[in-house]
Amino acid sequence: MDVLVPGYEFQELISEGGCARVFKAVRIRDKKHVAIKVITQASLDRGDLKLFESEAKLLSKLDHPNIIKFIEYVKSKPRPCYAMELFVSATLRWCVKNTWEFVQTHRYTIVDQIVKSIHYLHSQGIIHRDIKPENILVDGNANVRLIDLSLARKKDTGFLGKLFEDKRIQGSPPYMAPEQIRGESVDERTDIYSLGITVYLTLSGQMPYDKPRSDDDCLKAHLYEKPVEIKSVCPDVHPSLGKAIMKALEKKPGSRQQTILEFLRALTVASSSAELPAVHKPGNQARPAL
Repeated sequence: MDVLVPGYEFQELISEGGCARVFKAVRIRDKKHVAIKVITQASLDRGDLKLFESEAKLLSKLDHPNIIKFIEYVKSKPRPCYAMELFVSATLRWCVKNTWEFVQTHRYTIVDQIVKSIHYLHSQGIIHRDIKPENILVDGNANVRLIDLSLARKKDTGFLGKLFEDKRIQGSPPYMAPEQIRGESVDERTDIYSLGITVYLTLSGQMPYDKPRSDDDCLKAHLYEKPVEIKSVCPDVHPSLGKAIMKALEKKPGSRQQTILEFLRALTVASSSAELPAVHKPGNQARPAL
């Protein structure tokens, strides 16, 4: 491996993206198994070190059972990194594609944990800005961890906060809210939109738009197209939850739930009144995120 970090023994690569790579490693002093996120050279060359440090700083202040746990920041050269909890799991995206019956059996448990992790972030004044199945880990017992706070920001409602707010268009096209695409101010309702798509996929195995999508087509769909009613692709969805999902997908932030608690209440009604769902197979509708 081309990465050496004092005090850690690297074992294998877990995942790799444009901004960072994540390795399984052992902390030498206590033999603790961890995951280490190392910024890539390309990301350093783009001047993204401050963003990486900001992510580590945000994560270090969080304490929730459904958010990956921060361990320590390591100022190693030439590339800094940070250690976090090693959570043996797969992404929710992978689970929907490859273990559909497992996801359907545990769907309310999985969704409940996702919603509660986002509620906790919002209670800390943090907007995630990149809620998607790839950033949600699920283990064999249906335990969930929310990961990747690289786009997350503290919410600042003051005048100076809005004046200097980062207006760059950032996010993942299949899950971006219309205001995010336009480069407008984002808040809790932006995460609620992305959550709505993620829950729609978790329950139905499909995306809310009915054609294969390029990134540009995804963005246009978020801005202009009406999503397919979830009850038409997931007939056994509880009416309360189905309405909550479709409300979360409204184009205008003011028409969505104003807080994540509204979504959580609908989920509680659905999970408390529902029997174990019959496992239905996803239809033939295209699933561009998988």
